[in-house]
Amino acid sequence: MNEIFYGGGGTPSGCLLPQTPSYAGEGKDEDSETFSVGARDAEDCVPYEEPPKETSPMKCTVYPFGTLKDYRFASIIALHEGRWLLCREASRDTWETPGGHIEPGETPVEAARRELFEETGAKDFDLYPLCDYWACHEPHEPLEGQANGQQFFAHVHALGPLPEGSEIAEVTQHTVFPTAGLTYPELEAAILPWAEAFRTTAGLR
Repeated sequence: MNEIFYGGGGTPSGCLLPQTPSYAGEGKDEDSETFSVGARDAEDCVPYEEPPKETSPMKCTVYPFGTLKDYRFASIIALHEGRWLLCREASRDTWETPGGHIEPGETPVEAARRELFEETGAKDFDLYPLCDYWACHEPHEPLEGQANGQQFFAHVHALGPLPEGSEIAEVTQHTVFPTAGLTYPELEAAILPWAEAFRTTAGLR
């Protein structure tokens, strides 16, 4: 139904979430599944160069939902049939959760709905507020507010084809969230404990 469920303090009622940043430990990718989708050719995409991790590590801080303002990004951690969804852009060889820039005139919720469909093909899902985050690659500190994002949790009931012209080449489903081969490992590690806590409290499968 593409609904947003809000409870006390901006989270679903009774949901206990971590109140300080935390990081995922080591794990292995078990029972993963990869499937190709109709994405545009890699040569049609604008080349992307990730800042070198040795000199530009990412800093990230997670806050309760609704703490920040002037949001620039909307991100979604999505669960489908008990598996986490990750996507890979045609111009990259690393994986990430759906999300992107909030377009002019969009709210974070609207951007999250759009990005989830564009990057996974999700056509039936429930969308929940999860947390706020601030993230930036050092030493490129942004102006205040420019790296603020809102994070949502999606319980996906049905996947369809990606829209024409999608930049996504592949979508994977993982029973255990991977710790290797990620585009933004520091951010994913900070968000995952919040997602796991919400999933457990909400009883989502």
